[in-house]
Amino acid sequence: MFVSSDHGNSWEEINSGLSDLNVYSLAANDSYVFAGTKGGGVFRSSDNGASWFEVNFGLTNLRVLALSFTDAYLLAGTEGGGIFRSLDNGASWSVANSGIPGSIYVRALASAGARTYAALTTTGVYVSTNNGTSWSPAMTNGSDANALAVHLTVAFVGTFGAGVFRSTNNGQNWVESNNGIIATSIRSMVITNSGLFAGGFGSGVHRTTNNGMTWTASNTNLIDRHVSNIVARSDTLYAATAYGVSRSTNNGANWSTYGLTNPALTVRALAFSQTYLTAGAYGGINSGVYRRREFPSTWAQVLANKDITALLTPNDSTIFAGTEQRLYRTTNSGTGWDTVLYHSVTCLVSGNGYLFAGGADGIFRSNDNGTTWQPAGFSESGISTLLMHGSTLFAGGYEGVHRSVNNGNNWTAMSHGWPPSSGASSLIAADTNIFAGIGGAGVYRDTFRPPPSTIVVTHGFLPNVVGPPKWSDYKWRFCMADAVSPMRQLCIIRHGKVYQTQLQFNDFATINNSFPIDNLINGYFADSLILDPSRDIVFVVDWVEESDRNTHGYSEAAGDALAATLIQTARQFPWLLENLHFIGHSRGTVVNSECIQRLLYFSGNLPPTVSLDQDIHMTTLDPHPAGHWLSSAMADDNVNSPDITHEGKRIGVVGWKNGNYRVAYIDNFYQTLLTSLFWGLDGYPGSRRNQSLNQELGLLTLSGHSLVHTWYHGTVDLSATNDEFNNGSGYDIKRNDWYLLGGSREWS
Repeated sequence: MFVSSDHGNSWEEINSGLSDLNVYSLAANDSYVFAGTKGGGVFRSSDNGASWFEVNFGLTNLRVLALSFTDAYLLAGTEGGGIFRSLDNGASWSVANSGIPGSIYVRALASAGARTYAALTTTGVYVSTNNGTSWSPAMTNGSDANALAVHLTVAFVGTFGAGVFRSTNNGQNWVESNNGIIATSIRSMVITNSGLFAGGFGSGVHRTTNNGMTWTASNTNLIDRHVSNIVARSDTLYAATAYGVSRSTNNGANWSTYGLTNPALTVRALAFSQTYLTAGAYGGINSGVYRRREFPSTWAQVLANKDITALLTPNDSTIFAGTEQRLYRTTNSGTGWDTVLYHSVTCLVSGNGYLFAGGADGIFRSNDNGTTWQPAGFSESGISTLLMHGSTLFAGGYEGVHRSVNNGNNWTAMSHGWPPSSGASSLIAADTNIFAGIGGAGVYRDTFRPPPSTIVVTHGFLPNVVGPPKWSDYKWRFCMADAVSPMRQLCIIRHGKVYQTQLQFNDFATINNSFPIDNLINGYFADSLILDPSRDIVFVVDWVEESDRNTHGYSEAAGDALAATLIQTARQFPWLLENLHFIGHSRGTVVNSECIQRLLYFSGNLPPTVSLDQDIHMTTLDPHPAGHWLSSAMADDNVNSPDITHEGKRIGVVGWKNGNYRVAYIDNFYQTLLTSLFWGLDGYPGSRRNQSLNQELGLLTLSGHSLVHTWYHGTVDLSATNDEFNNGSGYDIKRNDWYLLGGSREWS
């Protein structure tokens, strides 16, 4: 016990004589302070808590949860023993349970004159108008009453899961007084054209039409307010409750019973396939899986004697049913079932070619329709809910909400600003909002942004670099950076270090071509990075001095250094590698390819906080990797096995793959000019997009090689008319009809 004499600024321990320090309730009058304890009964102090004495004569239940004074009596509510009262300040006690169900827990007491309200578990609120001599029910809607307060003639009751109720007529009638409060255990949520609906275990169904700013109850004729799951087809809602299934065809304005009303059953899960609504029931010999067609069909049991906790129905013939011990599957509409996973399963979701199952043992995934399963890389246990939003997987459980952009290989925490030690029991997404039902704390909202793109722009062969590199060696890549992402954050990677700048397009346009790049970095770049996870990042890769060395190993070493730099930077910014796009020109395509190969090779050994893109995008601009020089090949570019060839020529750029990680999209833009010394890699093998630029560029000189990146610039910045700040090549930027007609946007 503690006391404060300065409005709570400081506290003093006052436990002298208090043999039970688990104090559940307090009450005071002009002469005494009383303390109700967990197992020691009632203690009394006459000196403001300096000393305490036990006052339990006649009190046969010593677990005192509530204390309250009426006009004449001190009342004590107990755990399992009902109510006692004392007329002599606790010196003696007598039972005062007339009209109250036996062996009941009394959680709270509140008095106004001779009228007293008692909050009872499972049975609601009882009222006495004669100092506890007799009691009568005042609110019996099945809610567990936890707290009571009386203000003048208005009584308030706080319930476990159903919010606050108010009575203005001495407890004869009660109305919800939540003003949108749904601080309860939210088990399920669903979105329709009419808003977001939340199903609470005790509070029933609430709806919001303004992204959670306010909520209204939608419980009229709902069969029971303990809602475990809520689903929708079109604008028809279905709620799984502790007493069966309810259905609403008018946006939750009212509900009707929809079967499975066996009092021994709790319906825990609902799922739609093309034709059927499937229900999972929990409890007793009637538990199992049920399904029915639309009204007026009836329910048919297809799996018996299994306490179902989760359902997934990919089609009419396939059902996955989770229990607290294992996962069952049928592929023939329930005629036969197989056990496919021997772990607790409380939630199921599908997406990205996988099935995901979450439960007490974490998350498992399957890419063969549930035949085999592997852990999904999530170290936390106690998973309650899974959500697939686009290609991002969200998991909610004891440790809040986490997200994965690579099918569970890596996870990032999202539970920012939530109550401490609060678990997530349900998840739903609406546009860029993620709503999480938090156990005992209602619904919280977070704004979800897809991971930003990390764009790597790498130059190619730069011959005859004399002296320190200068601005003219770099400017097309900075121009490209603005084209691919105008809101980008801009960095340069030079000699293994990353530098960031706040300079914008117009700033770069004023720089003289001969300005040394090191002076630019020293004056306008910083090596302390401040990266915003909501904006794209463009890395301009610098390997100018090495790019013209016709010696084996330079481009491969540059790729190796680039991979190491990206991984090291991702240690500080774990989301950095979640959405990768590599753009390489000429010999820079080899550097990018070698970098990607190393990222994929080490994908299983990256720092645990780092997430790697499983579907990397690689753009190759007139690739320079394949011995296409007429006189001699750049030996450094032939870095791959002789088995990797195209049209009889070895190639140094590969769409690498390692397990679930791969280069998923390659777009190749090239020119082949027989009159020049070089012609690009035509028809790049494995590319999803090959574009010959012979006709578009209309040039028969070596200039065409450099103009490939100029042409590509025009496909991502449709307003551009000239490259390199209007003082570059001077050739008009050609348009890509395929882009204009709605082709790939995968680089954006």
